[in-house]
Amino acid sequence: MDDSASSVLRNLIAFEQCSLSNMHGVTSYAFLIKSLIRSSADIKRLRQYGIIQHNWIGDQENLSQFEGIVDGVVMKDFYIDRLCAEVNAFTSRYWFRRYIKYLYRTYFSSAWSKIVFIASILAFVLTSLQTYFTIYPR
Repeated sequence: MDDSASSVLRNLIAFEQCSLSNMHGVTSYAFLIKSLIRSSADIKRLRQYGIIQHNWIGDQENLSQFEGIVDGVVMKDFYIDRLCAEVNAFTSRYWFRRYIKYLYRTYFSSAWSKIVFIASILAFVLTSLQTYFTIYPR
């Protein structure tokens, strides 16, 4: 995919929608690309793996091109549904690992946040011990 992929995909989708054949391979591909590209980080990752090439425009402009690529398009048969089901079944097995990674990236991105977390746990444990020994003295 390059910078002109959005206009080429729109034209091919329009051709498929107007043709009498029941083949909707390009439309299925466009729906798959739209589901893959949700943010500019997705654009960066696709560029990193060589799927998007010659990115002369910025990531945000590229994202805005792909956001509206299938708006108003009616999908009759999604040809890539088996692949998507297999990918979803594979990733559903690792939901806990993804959740832990999300928490780590969100809340422990710097060294200070890790230190504060450890200090707060230590303060909680010491406060709990102090409360226990205050209620039940020796």
